Amino acid sequence: MLDGSVPTLPVLPEIAEAVGDEIEVLMDSGVRRGVGVVKALALGAKAVLLGRAYVYALLAAGEPGVRQMLELFRQQIDEALAFLGAESIDDLDPTYLELPPSWAAAAADRRRDPETLEHALAPPLDRPGK
Repeated sequence: MLDGSVPTLPVLPEIAEAVGDEIEVLMDSGVRRGVGVVKALALGAKAVLLGRAYVYALLAAGEPGVRQMLELFRQQIDEALAFLGAESIDDLDPTYLELPPSWAAAAADRRRDPETLEHALAPPLDRPGK
């Protein structure tokens, strides 16, 4: 990640809204626990990738380590859903989360300057000066 770049979770709802049904949003940003999966799904991701957790478990204990890691994530997701009172991940939306006020303020700033989000989403070659 570049120093000063926007964190993934705060902009996830804006990205999901911007792309609509055109593409599915997959989040891959250092998720380390099941609650991170739940947050991302509630904020608009269709799926959450677990690359780092998978690789660490594989390196530490091989296939059994990956199985254990997946079971731990599943348990944490189930616990988070129970705490939220949600029956399944399909029930999740942003109303299940208490978001920091700074996220709303930053989103309002980006809405005032729509090129900010477009610039952040543009492939590097499409950016001015590249």
